[in-house]
Amino acid sequence: MDQPLLQFTSTHTIRVESLDRVKGLIDEHNRRLFRLGKRSNVEIAPASVKTLRTFQAQRFACDDEVSGWRYIPPGSADAKHLHWWAEVAISGQAAMVSGWEFVATVSYTDEKIGFLVSKTTANIKGLDLDALKQRGGDCDHCQAKRTRKATYVLRSLDSQVKLVGSSCLKDFTGHMAPAAFAAYADMLTFLMESLEAAEGEDEEGASHGGSRSSDSTAMSLGEFLGYVRRAIRTTGEWISRSKARDAGEPYRATVSVAECNIEQIESDRKMMFQHEAQLAVVRSQILDVERGLPLVDRPEVSVLLVEGLAKMKQREKDLAESINLCQLDIESLLPAEIDRTSAEADLEIVERHLVAKTDLDDFETNLQVAVNQGYAFGRNRGLVAAICSVADRIRRDIARENARKQEISEWFSTEGKRETFALRCVYTQPIEGVYGTSYLHIFIDPQGRKAKWFASSERLAPGTYEIVGTVKRHEEYQGKKVTQLTRCKVVKQLSLEGVR
Repeated sequence: MDQPLLQFTSTHTIRVESLDRVKGLIDEHNRRLFRLGKRSNVEIAPASVKTLRTFQAQRFACDDEVSGWRYIPPGSADAKHLHWWAEVAISGQAAMVSGWEFVATVSYTDEKIGFLVSKTTANIKGLDLDALKQRGGDCDHCQAKRTRKATYVLRSLDSQVKLVGSSCLKDFTGHMAPAAFAAYADMLTFLMESLEAAEGEDEEGASHGGSRSSDSTAMSLGEFLGYVRRAIRTTGEWISRSKARDAGEPYRATVSVAECNIEQIESDRKMMFQHEAQLAVVRSQILDVERGLPLVDRPEVSVLLVEGLAKMKQREKDLAESINLCQLDIESLLPAEIDRTSAEADLEIVERHLVAKTDLDDFETNLQVAVNQGYAFGRNRGLVAAICSVADRIRRDIARENARKQEISEWFSTEGKRETFALRCVYTQPIEGVYGTSYLHIFIDPQGRKAKWFASSERLAPGTYEIVGTVKRHEEYQGKKVTQLTRCKVVKQLSLEGVR
């Protein structure tokens, strides 16, 4: 490679109990790094974690009278908690290409928050993060001022700092594969944020700043896309946030449905764990009363104990029923095996498409950033959810191209005639109109002749069907003959394929 190998090292002080989670973060980072190097044909050294020392210190104390956590100096008489801490060093290869190191990413969130600056390295000495945030998506190479989803902050060995848009990286650096190192920078950004979150956690797992850790709600792409696929399967279609906003009720964005299911599962699990703890206490109390009841020789006390025992048993029944209902609710909201399998296939086909395509547009560039980050979390969940929609579009494009190779330019049947046909549905295209969504079905008959059918509500999966329909007209599209059908009714499904 044509750039020097620059190492980075960052040190973090974390709870000893969090060591396994930090090592897991490093292992997952290295697995994704291996996949990045394999598909991009670049060599980047894996990261490593080393425990420098462990020590016992009074770092934080909980004050019941004051909301939240406050800092307690080591050795202070006010300290109420004594914890074991570990000082760890994270080492790896810096994201550097042609003498320029990726030190941060300026990313656009929304109109309310604006731009955020995420560090790619712990060494940000000399960087004015506020100034970078104010500059937003400005690119020093093309001089274009745009609201880019991601702009990279590059620093040279002689401390020059430049902001470069992702589409300008190749021209600016002169390197053949700068996108691979930009992807690596995205991975380092998430790793650094996760490590800082682990560094700031107390024993309850919450950050001392009063908000949840940045990775506490993070979920692997495959896992989150499983919930997205479940939402698509249960609602029948992909609904973007813009469509849900414009159409109003009863439309809900697919990503919102997925997020609500995840939140409901978390709420159910929390309630279930609380009720399980309460149930254990109630059962222990019941056992104590049942053991002591025969030893009571005063009738009035026995009556009170029997009444109390009946109430405790009713409480035991209520708690057990609540736990069972929570478990049933969780099972009903979890992605099915077909959802998880579809999600993995979606991620794989989108990854292949983005790597193979050389001229990514802005949306595809942003999607590439989300894929490289490897996780779905608050800021990028809407973009990640679109992977399923993009995968379906890619499959439709592939099916359309395959159909074009197979079809022949010839009409079938007679205009106005209604009869039964055996047709293979190649793909289905949603069509947005003033009256809602309709679906264009593209068919091929056994002889290779093309047909189409606009359905107002019915959406067929790819496969072969026995269909009763009326030939509306014979027409030509892009120089090829197409038979348009109307008033179609599916008699039976003959076979099913896997392309949506």
